[in-house]
Amino acid sequence: LLPAPSRIAQVFFKKFGILVDHSIVTLQEVLIGYAASVVLGVLLAVMIVQWRPFERSVYPLLVTSQTVPKMALAPLFVVWFGFGLVPKVLVVFLIAFFPIVIDSVVGLRTVQPEMLSLAASMGANKIQILRQFRLPSALPSIFAGMKVAITLSVVGAVVGEFIAGDRGLGYLIQLSAYNFQVPLLFGAILMLVAMGMVLFLIIQVAELVFVPWNTEKVGRQRAIGA
Repeated sequence: LLPAPSRIAQVFFKKFGILVDHSIVTLQEVLIGYAASVVLGVLLAVMIVQWRPFERSVYPLLVTSQTVPKMALAPLFVVWFGFGLVPKVLVVFLIAFFPIVIDSVVGLRTVQPEMLSLAASMGANKIQILRQFRLPSALPSIFAGMKVAITLSVVGAVVGEFIAGDRGLGYLIQLSAYNFQVPLLFGAILMLVAMGMVLFLIIQVAELVFVPWNTEKVGRQRAIGA
């Protein structure tokens, strides 16, 4: 039930090809669902910030949707869309979507009112204010939501595979548990951990590239605190 680390390592390298094949399936689900959550999440956050009637009508629905357990929705997706890629991607999207929306809304509202008034007085329209003031100011918060969402995306893919998978690391974990292949189960978990860490680091590197000023600011604050 609890194999030695040496046994886990032995099975991990012996079954490495199988683990990679299932990892590719899970990674595909993660990337598609995550990309959709980032694009639609940021777009929805912009609409919430720009149009108050839209915020009053949609924002409560977003909060309410997060009270529904995703495990309860996954079987419905199977009934509606079958056992293909779509149900897993939808679960990933629903789990990763909310933190991106919330953090993006917070970031878009961090611009000082004086700055917005100055831009408006100089003749800038809403699109120009959004592109030149709101979005640059919101990038640190957007990346914070993206880093939270990428780890949740891996969880969402596994949840989807538990319910409707015939391939993927989540499916392999279930299959290994049913067959009492505990070392292989631990190997699949290690692959999930590695996948989550690599994806998180990729987002972190992207943040260093696109938001270098925020990294420098955090470094100065840490230096002052030390």
